[in-house]
Order: sequence, then structure tokens, then C-alpha cells
Amino acid sequence: MLSFYSGWIVITIKQVEALHQVAVSRSIAAAARKLCTTESAVSKRLQELEQSLNVPLFDRGGRSLALTDTGAAILSVAVELLARRDAMLDIAHSPAFEGRTFRFGMTEFIAANWLTALLEGIRAQYGRVALEPRIGLTDDLLREQAQGELDVVIVPKSAQCAGRVVSPLFISRNVWVCGRTLPYGPGPLRPEDLADASLILQPSSSTLDTTVRQWFAENNAPMPKLISCNSLAGVKSLAVAGFGIVPLPHAYCQDELKAGVLRELVVLPPLPARVYCTVRMPGPAAGLAAGMCQVVGRVLGRESVND
Repeated sequence: MLSFYSGWIVITIKQVEALHQVAVSRSIAAAARKLCTTESAVSKRLQELEQSLNVPLFDRGGRSLALTDTGAAILSVAVELLARRDAMLDIAHSPAFEGRTFRFGMTEFIAANWLTALLEGIRAQYGRVALEPRIGLTDDLLREQAQGELDVVIVPKSAQCAGRVVSPLFISRNVWVCGRTLPYGPGPLRPEDLADASLILQPSSSTLDTTVRQWFAENNAPMPKLISCNSLAGVKSLAVAGFGIVPLPHAYCQDELKAGVLRELVVLPPLPARVYCTVRMPGPAAGLAAGMCQVVGRVLGRESVND
């Protein structure tokens, strides 16, 4: 049993795991399933942890378990402890990290263009590691990583990356596109010229949504009418069908531009480019997450997306 001892206070890793899993799932039953144990065992570990720390970690007055303010602060330390536990196991295992599970997340743009290459690169280096990929929006992926659910994420650099280990991969240029039926001329457009258009965007947990909103605000232009779509592929399909204008990574829509089913609009000033990165929590360079970041860097770092 791995534990921490300070005077008369003993805190075990099992107690820390129970705190983390209950906080994430807001359910003792779900935490027990995740930890492959019983609900009574999870409850006992939480009670022992609260007794050792002499503070309540959860507000048990509601229908679901919610962290107290003190519990939330302790949870952030618990996530770090679990990450360091995993790092110790990584260092103790063989370089192949046999038997470990690597949980990595990426945006739909990354998955659509490079998922196969990423899986091949990772398996070539770490063939005995089980892979659990996750595709989602940037803010959601970074939040799951903060909760200890993902080891590495591949996302555009954002303010939420602060305090984590960030390794730049490539620069992605964003362009305005629309279907060939929309009546936009070849000349340069200004932000205010887009006011009467329908703007198709992913939800606010997408960094591109944030980038576009800031772009309109900085140029003192009104936001057009919005059409929201969770899927980046769906956003592109709506643009091809002529439902509105769309800001997309050039590498994601270059085939449609070449085929003529999408047109690139010249809008000045241009949208800011985004720097895609690997992001992991702090930990030793010998750990699995750090090793995986190096593999991802070799696969994606050579991509020429800064066109």
C-alpha cells in the first residue's frame, strides 16, 4: 500500500483515487465501477481521508456529491499526486511501458487529417501500450486532462494551457470559405461586409469560435447570425450546401477548395493563425506522457500546414 505519512496523518493512494473518481463522476457507484471495487469500500476511503484531514471534502446535502471549496483545492493536489504515482510506475517499468494505457485527446481537425499516422507512429514506438483516443473540442479536452482523464491532448494553444507542458507542433492558417452559390465577389471583404451572412460555427468550447468572436470584436464589426454545429465535418458540409460562411483550417478544406465546391473568401484583416501543440501535465521527461509527446512531435512536427 502506497501512503503518505506526516506525524499522525496517514493518506493512502487508494483514498486519493477515491476522492478523484467521486469528484469526476459525482457518484460513489460510478467511482466504484471505475476503481473495480465496492461502493462501501469507496465510502470508507472517503471517510478515512476526511477524518485524516479533519475537513469535509463533499457537500452531502444535495442529490449528488459536490466538492466543498476545501475539497476542490485538495482535489487539484490529488490530481498531481496521481500523476506523480503514474510517473513512478512509468520509470519503474520497461522502456516499452508494457501494460500501461495511454489516453490521448485531439480535435476533430487533427483526427481527420492525421489519426491514422499518429496511431501507426505510436504503435511503432510503444507497441505494448493500450491506446484510448478521444476526439472533442479544445476546452472539453483540456478540462478532462485537468481532471486526470487524459494524458496528452493535441489542441491549439490557449490560455487554459497555462501551468502545463506545451510543445508546439505546427501553425494552422484559418480561412473564410463558402459554397459556390453564395453571392460574394472576388474583391477583398471587410469584417462589416459579413454582417448579413449566416455564420456557421462550432460551440463556444471550440477555440476557433473564441478566435472568430474576438476577431469581430477587435474589428468593431457586428456578429452575423449564427448557425451552431457540434461537428467540424458538419460545419464544412453546411458550407458546401450554401447555408453560410465558415472559418476553417485551410488544411481541413483544401480538397473542397481544389474541387470547387467551396470558395475561399478574401477578407481583411485575415483571421489569426493557430499554433497546434501537444499538452501534458507536469511530470518527468522519462514518463509515458513525455515519450508520447515526442512521438506525436515526430509525426506532426514535419507537417507543412503553415501555408
